Amino acid sequence: MLLVDHDLGLVFWLGRLLDEMGYEAYPAKSVRDAFELISKLQLVISLVIVDQSVPEAAFLIKWLRGANKDLKVILTGGNEIPWLPWEADAQCAKPNRFGEGAEDEWNQLIRSVLLQSAAKN
Repeated sequence: MLLVDHDLGLVFWLGRLLDEMGYEAYPAKSVRDAFELISKLQLVISLVIVDQSVPEAAFLIKWLRGANKDLKVILTGGNEIPWLPWEADAQCAKPNRFGEGAEDEWNQLIRSVLLQSAAKN
């Protein structure tokens, strides 16, 4: 799983949450960093969580989908948006606090998105 956001606090928090859920997460603060990480480690990405305001986020998603047609995408942002650009599977506002309630919400969201993938196969 790939986490792309310039908010390193959020990336660290989500990475820890994903680790506790049993997933391996790779953080990147920009699309350029994400590409370098993917290339250097030869990663196959199944889920990307990306801030919609990250420059070139749409390009990253399109490129990752070219490498994995089953890629799942969760967009984050300051506020939830009424539409899902770039064919995202889900969206979620960034948590104001990184407490237990936020962890439960994100845990359910991630599991829901990943179950969508499993149901198709």
